[in-house]
Amino acid sequence: MQTMSDQLVAKISRLEHGKAFSAKDFLDIASRRLIDITLARLVRAGKIRRVRRGLYDNPKVNSALGGQLSPDLDEVAHAIARSQRWKIIPEGAWAANLLRAIVTSAIKNSATSTGDKSAKSLIEPGLVSASRLRGLQAP
Repeated sequence: MQTMSDQLVAKISRLEHGKAFSAKDFLDIASRRLIDITLARLVRAGKIRRVRRGLYDNPKVNSALGGQLSPDLDEVAHAIARSQRWKIIPEGAWAANLLRAIVTSAIKNSATSTGDKSAKSLIEPGLVSASRLRGLQAP
């Protein structure tokens, strides 16, 4: 039978490279004290990287550059949001880029734009090409 520390190490080793996480992501395995001790041991061993207090990542390594890449900011933001129980809601240009990715990858979706009093549908449910989307303008 694995110890709690071994279970924690195994769960971290299964994470893909570039994935950010906090100690709170492992509270289902062990106590916070044991998690902190195990994470500190893994940082000292060079298996994970401490991004900031309470936030870690499984760093990506680029052999051409000869070292670790910087933490993925999107992964770090999602790890912070998970630990604080926040919800990340895209808006502005970021939301438009996400919408464009959804439409161009042919995923059925209905996007809405919220106004002062009501929401108006910009795209009818179904497949919409990127060329048709370019002609749409927000109300």
